[in-house]
Amino acid sequence: MRTASKWTTPGKLGAITALSIGASAYPELRISVGGFEAHLVLIFVLLSFPLAFKAMQNKQLQTLVVTSLMFYLLFFLSLLPGEVHIVSNAIKTGAFFLTIMVSIGFVQTEKDYQQILLATSLAGVAICARGLIGFEDTYHGVNPLEGISNKNAFSVFILPPMLLGAYNLVFYRSTFWRNALVAGSILVMAVTTFSSGNRSGWLGVIMIAGLYMFWSKAKISQIIVVGLGAVAVYYFTGQLGARDAVVMHRIEQTTGGYRSDDLRFEILRACLIVGLRNPLLGVSPGRLSQSISPYLPVWTEGHLYGPHNLLAFLVAGSGILITLLFFFWLYVIVRASMAKRDGLTSLGPMLALLFFVRGMFTEEVLYNPMFGLCFGIVMGRAMLMSQWPQQILRKRSNWIPAILNRDGQIKVIS
Repeated sequence: MRTASKWTTPGKLGAITALSIGASAYPELRISVGGFEAHLVLIFVLLSFPLAFKAMQNKQLQTLVVTSLMFYLLFFLSLLPGEVHIVSNAIKTGAFFLTIMVSIGFVQTEKDYQQILLATSLAGVAICARGLIGFEDTYHGVNPLEGISNKNAFSVFILPPMLLGAYNLVFYRSTFWRNALVAGSILVMAVTTFSSGNRSGWLGVIMIAGLYMFWSKAKISQIIVVGLGAVAVYYFTGQLGARDAVVMHRIEQTTGGYRSDDLRFEILRACLIVGLRNPLLGVSPGRLSQSISPYLPVWTEGHLYGPHNLLAFLVAGSGILITLLFFFWLYVIVRASMAKRDGLTSLGPMLALLFFVRGMFTEEVLYNPMFGLCFGIVMGRAMLMSQWPQQILRKRSNWIPAILNRDGQIKVIS
């Protein structure tokens, strides 16, 4: 019989899988598959496929499985007319959904969840380290994914573990050193995000800080913690030389008007036009940049632009039908992470909200292994909690009725 404090074999494999996401920032640790560089985590996800198969057989997840398969099938069909990036987009999207299902199976006990969560924080720090070590380009800012992707994609990796870590600091009774490790990891990721100059990443960090205070009912002690965190971020970005050169410069651009912001609006408008003219399966993600060019301003002539927005990417690239299916899939994700009215249900919806908000600035969220893994372990934990005694899980208020001590044992809050 498994106990809450036991770290099982699937849980250990989950922690290793989470740690391997940290290798995503290092080109030499990526795998060449179908003409693109795949994440190392893909190997561990494939090795863990039996866990995904087991999770798919769970009656609680049948709607999620069917919706995910329908979404992937329609998305794959929309790729075919594009002629380019078919294999890479098919593999990346398929890996995202597979990672979710596998990660559900990783969580067999509370200890599994906690260890995997800690591993995601360490993976986030490993990604940040590539940008921080030897950082000198204070004008353009930190980009740990230099040579792989842009700064917009970087923050997609580190926001999910920041959210889950912040939630744990409020609700999980642990040792001082474990909490210090999680809090320190969050600080490193926040400093790196602000030093990158990626404003959508800033929005995600601010959103997480607001949720942290919301979850803790804005207690004075928690407000002080957030305040100290903000001071620490301000200090360390200054030490890196990024505060004035990157942060203040980006703030001035935002308040004074920035052509990039105007371009994003024009791209969104162009994608909506293309999507309405091709409502069934869109124009294909592989043809999207060329298809929206005629609808962009004259000053963009001679350049091809991506959608920089998940909804624009889906509407124009894959059609309105798959966009509606995406919203239903996200709804199913939220429901699956709220298996019981246990007070912990706010985490799943907030992770989905973070996914959606970041998706307004990049379609990369649909391929990101960190989001996939975090979705999976949150749903896995919700399913685990549905097996706990009903007297523990009965609804007492809108807030958490029970917390877990450092050994994973349940303690009821009176």
